[in-house]
Amino acid sequence: MLAQPPATFAALEDDLVRLEGEVLRAARSLLSQAELEEITTSTTDRIAPFAARMSDAARSATIGRAVDSAIRARLNLPRLSLFAIAR
Repeated sequence: MLAQPPATFAALEDDLVRLEGEVLRAARSLLSQAELEEITTSTTDRIAPFAARMSDAARSATIGRAVDSAIRARLNLPRLSLFAIAR
């Protein structure tokens, strides 16, 4: 829960990003190691055609975001954001 209401939309978004991180950490604990490895492998394979053009930092960030997205999809979790575009 939020300790006090955020003063701005930016503060609210910051709180939502933090909460989404907590939700994703909890979601990871619900998945087996084999499921997490499958998600990571599948994600890495999907970006492989583009990986050579990315810096190490960009590749790592892209994989991280894609893994988070796959976990949300696997567990049917919503994005927690004022600015996320729903599918």
